[in-house]
Amino acid sequence: MHDFIEIQKVHKNRLYFIGIVIIFFVLMISFRLYQVQIIEHEIWKKKGIKTYREPYTKKRGNIYDRNGSKLAISSPVKSCYICPGEVLPNSEGTASVLSKYLGIPKEKIIQAASKKSQFVWLKRGISKETAEAIQKLSLTGVYFKNEFKRIYPSGNIAANLIGGVGQDKNGNLDNCGLEGVELYFDNYLRGISGIVKKQFDAKVMTSIKSWDTESRYFGGISVHLTIDEIIQSILEKEIDRVYKEYKPKSTFILVMNPLTGEILGMANRPNYDNSNISTSKPEDRKNHALLDTYEPGSTFKIITFSAALQEKAILPKETFNCQGSINVFGDKFIIKCHDVHGKQTYLEAIANSCNPVTIQVAMKLGKDKFYEYIKKFGFGKPTNILPRVKEPGGILRPPARWSALSLPSMSMGQELSVNGVQLLSAISTVLNDGLMMKPMIISGFEDINSRTIKKIKPEPVGRMFSPEVAELMKNALRKVIISGTGKKAIIEGYEILGKSGTAQKSSKAAYESGKYFSSFAGFINEPHFKLSVLVVINEPQLEKGMKDLHGGTVAAPAFKNVAEKILMYYNILPEEKKIETFITEADNKKLIKIPEIVGLTPNEIKNTHGDSIKFQFLGKGPIVVKQFPKPFKFLSSDENIIAYLGTNDDLTINKKNDKNFFMPMLIGKSMKETLETLKNYNLPTEISGSGFVFEQKPMPGELLTDNSTIKLNFSLNKN
Repeated sequence: MHDFIEIQKVHKNRLYFIGIVIIFFVLMISFRLYQVQIIEHEIWKKKGIKTYREPYTKKRGNIYDRNGSKLAISSPVKSCYICPGEVLPNSEGTASVLSKYLGIPKEKIIQAASKKSQFVWLKRGISKETAEAIQKLSLTGVYFKNEFKRIYPSGNIAANLIGGVGQDKNGNLDNCGLEGVELYFDNYLRGISGIVKKQFDAKVMTSIKSWDTESRYFGGISVHLTIDEIIQSILEKEIDRVYKEYKPKSTFILVMNPLTGEILGMANRPNYDNSNISTSKPEDRKNHALLDTYEPGSTFKIITFSAALQEKAILPKETFNCQGSINVFGDKFIIKCHDVHGKQTYLEAIANSCNPVTIQVAMKLGKDKFYEYIKKFGFGKPTNILPRVKEPGGILRPPARWSALSLPSMSMGQELSVNGVQLLSAISTVLNDGLMMKPMIISGFEDINSRTIKKIKPEPVGRMFSPEVAELMKNALRKVIISGTGKKAIIEGYEILGKSGTAQKSSKAAYESGKYFSSFAGFINEPHFKLSVLVVINEPQLEKGMKDLHGGTVAAPAFKNVAEKILMYYNILPEEKKIETFITEADNKKLIKIPEIVGLTPNEIKNTHGDSIKFQFLGKGPIVVKQFPKPFKFLSSDENIIAYLGTNDDLTINKKNDKNFFMPMLIGKSMKETLETLKNYNLPTEISGSGFVFEQKPMPGELLTDNSTIKLNFSLNKN
């Protein structure tokens, strides 16, 4: 009995021990479960999911013109990629389907599906419609990423200035500036970078398909240029004509507001398609107006004579003699003139572009003073109009390194070199009463919410010469047009000034026979409207029957064509030029009355006007958001009406910015014509009498503001 009790006691102790052990293990397991499921929950959750980290870029900033028109934008697109491990089991079928939609060879897709990679691009920047069609098929392992494609709404206008983009170092589509403003302001424009995650269940490798986890887009900083899209379009059309007619190595046209230094237009040839930059050559992408230097020739005489007049080295009525040539440096060198001009004042000498008189004037000024003025005008150093640009300052040696021929040569614009922006900035000083403005092509920056970050204001460089000297030079440049080498730049009824230039091209050894830079600097000098234009043609080629490639012959007509259209654009009409109410039947065959097409679709325009009027459509969008010329003017039947396409948002912005800055010429117009002309001005108008306008306030060409009131007196007597 005793033994039985002992055995029972031992078993009981064992049961207690086993129970304690079981309780201990239960507690340990419970604690571990608590630790794993509660304390270490996130750690084990992450280990159960396989994660990729892929870069992405949010929207790149826009590039605008001075009026807010879009010159470069980034548009949302879809890019197609595959996960090879998911596609491989059915690569044949998937490849067959995708090949039809994406235009990619089937074999290439099968090859992509065989790669030992978790991610392979198939095609980037595809249309929304194509992406939606593929997504509806629910193909295993085929996915899409939201990206942005760079678009230039008006095509390749100003391409050499705006530039183009490519893939950045993180593999993001169209987010690395490669040329032009896109490159120079890449740090501003570039979209904000981040990381997106693509996750898989570690056990079953089922894809979590939503890659783009954030739907908000925060873009880069937008850049506003000083150029005007319509003026730029005018330049593009004219430079196309010049490039086709004269077949030069290169050519450019610049337009500047001389009162502010703002570049309003900058066109170059050759050019390129900046939406497809990879197919272009470096020479085609070059901005010749800023990055090329050349000997300016006789256009530089504006600097020579203005410096001499300011220093009183010569007097306005002083006469000089041209015998067809001049001997310099003790008669060791003879410099010829293109004619024998005889006795001349500075007026005739500039008008005739007389070399001997120019040299005599420079000799009287002296090399030290002449060099001082050349430096003062900014030659020999970059304009810094754009950052990060390897802009050449041109060639300007100090007087200590001048030869006996240097002063005579430089006075005529040889033996030194300039770039186009340098020269136009300097000579535009004449129209600004001797005050030189710093050239500018950037007007400001704004954030993604259209809030201005920085606004750049016009900045004076300094006074180069007095207003009195400016008037003397205006008189001379006016004479160039009336009776000198610039007759082909005349625009009837307007005050046009100008100076031609023809510089023989130089090589390292000597000047090259038959190779020239032909140029023309022209100015509109109306009472309330000033404009500077520079046309430079590098090696114009002569067609059969042509004998003259001087600047006044080949470049001056280009200035005239540009200036006429800009005057039309700004509605600048000379006071003495009346607009006839009626036109003859003969004129009617040559002219068309411009219809109002803003707000219409291209199909509506074609259905209404057919082939009777030529239209040039620029940009992309369903409707016309602005036009040039404006409606109700008369245009030659050979000319195109430029229609800018866009969206309803663009239309709203353009209407807001569509201001008529200058008072038009209304004298001689009928009541109906007057009301049509003033239709878009949105200014209060006071009218008295009936018939035709015989008196108006403000006067033609005067600057209008939002507070202006137009006062018109009509009379039954049209004259």
